[in-house]
Amino acid sequence: MLRASSTIYAPSRRKSGTRRRFSNNTYPVEERVKPNFDISGIGKSLKVRKRYASPRDVVKRIQRKKTPKVRLRGLFSQTFNKEFTKRLFDITFSLLVLILFSPVYLLLALLIALNSDGPIFYVQERVGKNYKSFNCIKFRTMVTNADEILMQMMEASPQIRQEFKTNFKLKKDPRITAIGRFLRITSLDEFPQFWNVLKGDMSVVGPRPLVSEELPKYGPYIDEILTIRPGITGLWQVSGRNDIPYPRRVKIDLHYVKFRNFWLDLWIVIKTVGVVMIPKDNGAY
Repeated sequence: MLRASSTIYAPSRRKSGTRRRFSNNTYPVEERVKPNFDISGIGKSLKVRKRYASPRDVVKRIQRKKTPKVRLRGLFSQTFNKEFTKRLFDITFSLLVLILFSPVYLLLALLIALNSDGPIFYVQERVGKNYKSFNCIKFRTMVTNADEILMQMMEASPQIRQEFKTNFKLKKDPRITAIGRFLRITSLDEFPQFWNVLKGDMSVVGPRPLVSEELPKYGPYIDEILTIRPGITGLWQVSGRNDIPYPRRVKIDLHYVKFRNFWLDLWIVIKTVGVVMIPKDNGAY
């Protein structure tokens, strides 16, 4: 005798190896029946109800089981904290450098003014975060008519033209002034860029600030690299700078974008101090 709390199953009448098809493209799904009354004596006359589920219902049921739940609030909070910490570090570090080294700043400006005619600063348009252009500030290291001289040099020498198209720099550039060469080797020409950091255009550590002509060299990776602010220093600057082939530069910037964190930034800053203090064979020119 079966009790009311028992569960029964209807035997499937479908033979092995066969498949039923229906004109409405549905599949039979057997349900369990739990009667709440005494079913003694009914025997085989009891029939099990069948309902039909469409393929779309089956797919939705599987997706509900297998699709993991993403905690968007935690992901947003983690990203926000990382960006907030980096921005706080940028502002604090830049203010300390500008205040503590202000005498050096003024001395370099005086040497540039005495060494050659022209402005103390050189402003060039660069491409920043999310393709936003900004004016990148540097100490002037070249003569005032440097662009005109470059055009004349490239017209006269195919080798110079090819070198500039490859690296956007010349290793032996006659346009660089005497004090400018010292500033480039020690990377002190980039000292004014701490103002760009305070304005929010740049970060202390990040990918290289690019000119628009360089973007095609980064290929499909440029969209990912421009998701963060360019940096005054970075992995490229402490790894050999201009001596690194261009494809390798792209990989270095991409690596930083993917794996950046506070401790990596701190390590790069410490390495940069060593490059400035001991500038031998650092690839700067």
